[in-house]
Amino acid sequence: GIYTVDYTYTDAKGCVNNDQGNVLVQFTEPPTTEDHTSMIELNEPVVIKANTLPDATVNWYKEETAGASLSTQNPWTTDDNPRVEVEKSYWASQTVHGCESKRTEAFVSIIDCPVPAPIVSIESPICNYEDTPEIQATVNPTWLTSEGRPASIVAPEFRVYTQETGGAPIETNTTGVYQPNIDKTKAGTHKFWVSEYNENVTPTGCEGPRTAIVLDIYRTAPVIVNSVEPICEKESNPSLTVTGKMGDIEWHLGTTPPTHPALTGSVWTGDSFTPSDAQISEVGTHKVYAVHKVNGCVSEAAEGTITIKPIPDAPDVTGSEICDGDANKQICATPSTGGTVSWFQTATSPTALRVASCYTPTVTNVDVHTFYALQEVNGCKSERVPVQYQIKPNPVEPIISLSSPQVCEYGENPLFTANGETGSTIKWYQNDGKTFLSDETTYTHVITGHGVFTYRASQVVDGCEGKQAPKSVEVIKTPPIPSVESKAICEGDTILPVFNSGDARTEWYRDEGTTDLLILGSSFTPDRSIVSNKDVRFYIKTRDAGCESDTSSFVLQVIPKPQITLIGESQKCIYDEGPTLQAEVTPAIAHAKDNILWNSPQATFNVESQTVEVELDDYFTQAGKYDVRVQYRVLANERLAKYCVSDFATHTYTVNNFARQPIVINKTICQGENIQPLQAVGSPKILWKALDSEPEIMANSTTYIFDNAELTPGIYRFELVDFDAKTGCRSQVVEYPLEVFPAANPTIYGRDSVCAFDSEVRYYTHFVEGSEYIWNITNEQTMYVKDDSYKNARYVDWSNPGYDTIRVTEITRGLCIDSAMIVVKTAPYPEPYFTWTLPGAQNVVEFRDSTIQDSIWAINEFGELERDIITYDLAWNFGKNLTNLQEIDSLITYENINNPYLRVGGYQWGDWVVNVMAINSFGCKSSYSDNIFVKIQTGLHVPNAFAPMNPAHGVRYFQPKGFNLNAMEVWVYDVWGNLVWYSDEVEDGNFVGSWNGTYNGKPLKSDMYIWKIEANFMDGQKWKGIPNGRGGYNTYGSVMLIR
Repeated sequence: GIYTVDYTYTDAKGCVNNDQGNVLVQFTEPPTTEDHTSMIELNEPVVIKANTLPDATVNWYKEETAGASLSTQNPWTTDDNPRVEVEKSYWASQTVHGCESKRTEAFVSIIDCPVPAPIVSIESPICNYEDTPEIQATVNPTWLTSEGRPASIVAPEFRVYTQETGGAPIETNTTGVYQPNIDKTKAGTHKFWVSEYNENVTPTGCEGPRTAIVLDIYRTAPVIVNSVEPICEKESNPSLTVTGKMGDIEWHLGTTPPTHPALTGSVWTGDSFTPSDAQISEVGTHKVYAVHKVNGCVSEAAEGTITIKPIPDAPDVTGSEICDGDANKQICATPSTGGTVSWFQTATSPTALRVASCYTPTVTNVDVHTFYALQEVNGCKSERVPVQYQIKPNPVEPIISLSSPQVCEYGENPLFTANGETGSTIKWYQNDGKTFLSDETTYTHVITGHGVFTYRASQVVDGCEGKQAPKSVEVIKTPPIPSVESKAICEGDTILPVFNSGDARTEWYRDEGTTDLLILGSSFTPDRSIVSNKDVRFYIKTRDAGCESDTSSFVLQVIPKPQITLIGESQKCIYDEGPTLQAEVTPAIAHAKDNILWNSPQATFNVESQTVEVELDDYFTQAGKYDVRVQYRVLANERLAKYCVSDFATHTYTVNNFARQPIVINKTICQGENIQPLQAVGSPKILWKALDSEPEIMANSTTYIFDNAELTPGIYRFELVDFDAKTGCRSQVVEYPLEVFPAANPTIYGRDSVCAFDSEVRYYTHFVEGSEYIWNITNEQTMYVKDDSYKNARYVDWSNPGYDTIRVTEITRGLCIDSAMIVVKTAPYPEPYFTWTLPGAQNVVEFRDSTIQDSIWAINEFGELERDIITYDLAWNFGKNLTNLQEIDSLITYENINNPYLRVGGYQWGDWVVNVMAINSFGCKSSYSDNIFVKIQTGLHVPNAFAPMNPAHGVRYFQPKGFNLNAMEVWVYDVWGNLVWYSDEVEDGNFVGSWNGTYNGKPLKSDMYIWKIEANFMDGQKWKGIPNGRGGYNTYGSVMLIR
């Protein structure tokens, strides 16, 4: 609780004052615990729990008063194996506001339950409509033996579960009989587990393993009775079938379904059922039921129906009559409401002609025809009833006479007369046979135009009109005035034009009076004898069946022949500007469509225009000889596109080509060589032009001589032109670049000192575009390339020690050649080795170097020995830094190698791996490692008293002394078991922790205190403790704190 303390205090000056303070005394009571008891067979995790105060922290311990906390979890799942039988205790404390309570025991008991699984049975399977069977559980016979089962003081109970492990039982009793509560509306498998719990087992009652039992519920699903079409009265009953069948089908009849389960009363068994007439025959709807039976279980009844419909009465009918040739008419029947009518050819025809209230027969012969009709109502058909259909004959055609079969357009109107049977009526029609004109015996055609006019007449007898008789009259048209277009010919034409009227009735005349007939027909070609150099006129008219047209005329025109000549130059060089070619024509151009045709068979030149002058450069751009042809065309008849043409005039025109280009004899110049003159093949008038000279140098010869004694590398450009001695035309310009190539200048780059068996050592010379490189090496060393595209580089795998020469030859693209070489020294690897001893000090090791390093040597061409002495350094790793065994602890240079001894201290007990690496002056490295064993001495001393206030520093602290320690822990407790000091400080094998006799900074009273020590030495041994006087050792003891 909280206590109030009154106190008085006096300061250094004697001043006194009173005050009051609260002191909180916290008492934390021990928690209550929940034990754990389980059976090995259940394999349940070991869980214990402490019931604590609010906000309390739980600590679990192995011991009641000592030891470190194992866990702060609550509940706590221990690491005990639930499959191992054990009985043990744990202790729990709770801490509130920093005050820890005493510990409360929690007991853990894992026992092996001897109760076996019971014998369980049940009636299975069952149908879903049957009563649920009982589960029968009995004691396992092995449990009934006299050695096994304990005497029954408390009756054992049977427990029923719905899961294999865990969970609460759904039933507990001592009879072993249980009827499950199961939903049987669904088929399924139901599993239960039954165990025996026996209170009489010692040390505690336990539950044995569970026995599984299965109850299968069968529920047969009803089938679906497939629907059937209704039938008509007196038809055979249909067969009923089902869908979803898996077993047997039993069929039942009645107005209501059979009671479920329908195990009796079926009228048929099978997949399908066809009721007999005795079972079903009356008009109406009849019910049939199917019961599905699978594995002895029947389903609920599925309902099906058979409907029988009545037969309707025959329909009322109406017949028809027509004339022969008329369109057929309908015959009709009147059905009952909802009925449809079908028409048949005969009383027994199987196929209907039409299904409709009316039917149009297709018969055409004159006669009385009988058809039959029935009606169908709701799918059932009546008897057939006959219907009459009559076709009457038509009269024959009347005889027609005509006053005249042909008349002129200006003649009298023709008269038609028709004669038929006595008492018949005559009908006149247009030629279309439909337009009615008159019902008189005669008919007069009124002339309004020319053509053939046809009329038709028929006679009507007994209401039937016969076929129409046609009769035609031709009214001849007055022939039209012929029209022929005048035409023109050119003077000297041998082929005269053809004139065409388009009418074969045309008469062609030379005279205006049309007395001199030349020809009859649609076309006319004048005779050459009547045509001279003057125009000629002709006359024409047409005649048809005694009628003739008016007269018309046309003219044949004769045009004089045109003339044309050409004027212009005959040649040029291809690069010169060309001349103009002119044409002179007679007569002068007068019409917009008069034209001149220009062309040449040697070029693409085809011009049609009125121009009399052409620029030859527009058409003749290639070297060659061309014939320029021209013709003058004068329009004779624009409508007929008739032209009079001149003879062709020809002009020869030559375009001379360039002279042959000079050919320069190619040559290569390397920098530093003597310069020779350039040579070209061509005429002696070759013109040289040096473009890269200041000023440009000109020369006229087949040879060009340089003024310079030496040329720097680069391109020197020249232009050359030659001339044709015959045409005087020059050649095209020849551009010649003379290249002066840099001299080859290879240098080899790479290591001139290597280690034996170094591989892929790269050597190269600077790459020059276009150069080729040839490599070789002495002493059959291995030289190769990695990439063929890098010709300026090689790789060498060095083998034996010695002296070797690498040579490279460069050949530039200008064929300039030079070589370079490098001498490479191959050094042997050092062979490091050392020995070691322990000179006496327990943590000091002495090492002695015995490394061997050969030199490089060879016999030269004079038989003399050449050699290179190779030095080396030693890098030591004494194995003390286990995290980095590659670390260098000491580097000994070659100058200090002659001192063979090296002493290293600081070793601890055990095995150590020491490594030495020899690195020679060529950079070749070799290593050697050896395992050394260092044996050391160990010890630990614990003082039995200390005095913190003593002037002697050595006795002021409680500090156990030990050496070559690997780890050490020290605990100090007061006589009440409270921990007052702890330390695990170890440095360099020594325990450095010390206690000054205080707790939380406050001095403790003089008293006896208990210490406990756990220590391990560097040699792997554990500290046994101090002798206890009984031949054993204690790792705990007492120390006196003296004030």
